[in-house]
Amino acid sequence: MEELLTVAAVARRIGVAPATLRTWDRRYGLGPSRHVSGSHRRYSDLDVARLTLMRKLITSGVTPADAASKALALKEKDGVPKEIRKKITKGIDSPELLIATLIRAANA
Repeated sequence: MEELLTVAAVARRIGVAPATLRTWDRRYGLGPSRHVSGSHRRYSDLDVARLTLMRKLITSGVTPADAASKALALKEKDGVPKEIRKKITKGIDSPELLIATLIRAANA
């Protein structure tokens, strides 16, 4: 059975504020795919992959709307191939890489 993560857990994992996740859900539809109104948000692996891709694209200089469009292209029926999962999560735990990426995005 797939582990579903809370907003706080996902926010920590990808390095954004929980409020950012809620905003991305409202603005771009990048919320938990199995959310039921009135209950807590719980994110699946695919949801986390989409959000991770969104964050990486934004930090590399892509506009949030374009990043969301690309992130939403990851579909449930396709699953999240290991190659894509590695690519979009690569370097998340590296502060040096994150700082370098943010500086490049700011300069762009």
